[in-house]
Amino acid sequence: MTLGLPLPRFIVLQSSRNPNNNNNYLRYAAEQGELNDAIACNGDNATNPNAKFEVEQAAHDVDRPIVHIRSCYNNKYLRLSSDNDEQCRRGYIVAVAEKPEEDRSRWSCTLFEPDFSTDDPNTIRLLHVQSGLYLRRSDDICTLAASPIQNNNTPDEDMFVFKVICWESLVILPKYVAFRGDNGLYLGVRWVVDDIDSPCLQFAISDEFDDRTVKNQFVPTPDGQTVRIKNVQSGSLWKRDDHNWIRPFGDYKESSSSSSSEDEITMLFQVIKIKDNVIALLNLANKQFCKRYTVKAATSCLCAIDSTVTEFAQLEVVELVSSRTIYNIDFRLDHARIIHSEDRIVASCVAMNNTGEPRTKNLRLTFDHSMSMTWKNSSSLRLGKKVVRIQSDVARIGAGSEIVVTSGDFGDSTTYEWGETTVRRWRMTRIHRVVVPPMSKVTVRLWGTVGTCEVPFSFVQRDVFGDGEVESYVRDDGFYCGTNCYDFVYETLEESLG
Repeated sequence: MTLGLPLPRFIVLQSSRNPNNNNNYLRYAAEQGELNDAIACNGDNATNPNAKFEVEQAAHDVDRPIVHIRSCYNNKYLRLSSDNDEQCRRGYIVAVAEKPEEDRSRWSCTLFEPDFSTDDPNTIRLLHVQSGLYLRRSDDICTLAASPIQNNNTPDEDMFVFKVICWESLVILPKYVAFRGDNGLYLGVRWVVDDIDSPCLQFAISDEFDDRTVKNQFVPTPDGQTVRIKNVQSGSLWKRDDHNWIRPFGDYKESSSSSSSEDEITMLFQVIKIKDNVIALLNLANKQFCKRYTVKAATSCLCAIDSTVTEFAQLEVVELVSSRTIYNIDFRLDHARIIHSEDRIVASCVAMNNTGEPRTKNLRLTFDHSMSMTWKNSSSLRLGKKVVRIQSDVARIGAGSEIVVTSGDFGDSTTYEWGETTVRRWRMTRIHRVVVPPMSKVTVRLWGTVGTCEVPFSFVQRDVFGDGEVESYVRDDGFYCGTNCYDFVYETLEESLG
């Protein structure tokens, strides 16, 4: 019997040591002390790309929950750092394996087995199958050690325990947005009730670029599960008042986090994705969804009073960007990988020789060649088509399955949407010379390998907003996917005509 994957496909692992401290997410670290490509235990944000790992079911242990774990940041599998006696003794875990290794007699084995807690299915210990030791948080890095249960040493037990967070459950949102309600109007700041000493948030604006109060900033918390929302014009956070109205009157502090204080919780919201560009907001203080609500003079204002997501609680998210430019794309070729390849016949040609002498012929093989390219980032939402200009070369698979970057500037005139696939097609002709024996037919086939590569990249994003403001950000969550044909090989088949 084949088991389902015991863990979500994409995960974040959080150490249970000091769970209230945000600096405890496992992450890929290019350098961590004396180690390269280490798995560190000091990540401060669950949504950071270096905290994302992929879980793959073992090929030969389908009846047991045994898996390989791959860092999505450098596309390498986790294993012991070295067969060096000293490093083996320390049990350092690094992300360096190009391919899964299921031979348990090898120190480079990449198999892990999650040991689930009976009290919480999202809490595990991770057994390194080859060594029989468990993954352990040791200061800021991951090592292998005998578990506390094996040592009868309970005080250290939380060093071996990790919380599993499904990456897909995390909220990764654009920085600046406006919200449009079910009445087709945008949410802005308005004084609508005389006996309240601060304004409300009202769905009353028809054009998102005509009123600066529609501009809001998502302020994510390190756990990636909740957000605070800052109204940019007022500089204040959204906050639930004693009557459940959501109003911009919370104090904004750069250092605020997902604190459990009563006052802080009134400013925390859980984002529920409804569609690509539609969300619902659950206020954590009263566990109610925010909706467009009318009572007396407060017409179409935001109020946290719905126990379910009704049509009035569905908010369309609109990015307030009039144009966006992506440039300085830096492909991390050391972290690239080929995820699929297939040999195909791309063209064929036949040459006949009905004479008694050998004949040399030049065969023309013409075929359609194509290359597909997709640029992505980690955003949880797709907010419709935006004018995005990409200035970038192109990564492709070259001879010998080497991933290379070639000139292919998209230029300032090209618009593009993140996640959209662009395909370029052109006709190619190759001339191949063959010698056809007497009274023979020669068939020449041109084979090519069609492969898909994944290449992470960093980039600079320059946004121009509707109010004329311009901001530039350096981002590290780019992800390129390209498909092309490479490694062409001729195959010659001879057939007698006699």
